[in-house]
Amino acid sequence: YPESGTVEINVKDLRPRARTTLRWNELNIGDVVMVNYNVESPSNRGFWFDAEITTLKTISRTKKELRVTVFLGGSEGKLNDCQIRFINEIFKIEKPGAHPLSLADGKF
Repeated sequence: YPESGTVEINVKDLRPRARTTLRWNELNIGDVVMVNYNVESPSNRGFWFDAEITTLKTISRTKKELRVTVFLGGSEGKLNDCQIRFINEIFKIEKPGAHPLSLADGKF
């Protein structure tokens, strides 16, 4: 972010870009995934966080509920029982060295 100025990071602190969207039937309780969550206003779009799935509830064919524990990173800890609004935008956390999905992805 511009207000942070130039921030030096180590290569080991980078990870591959999230590129695999997970479908509802691919999610399991206990999975650690990447979700979009707004800490200050949970019903709005926010930032991307790693999170552990704690609840998967199918209410009807079109209505589903996903609750997670959001990992804030560093010493900030975690937030429990967070309802995720954007359930069609759940991403797999890619491992370093993952195979590219296409030639356009390049090396990971």
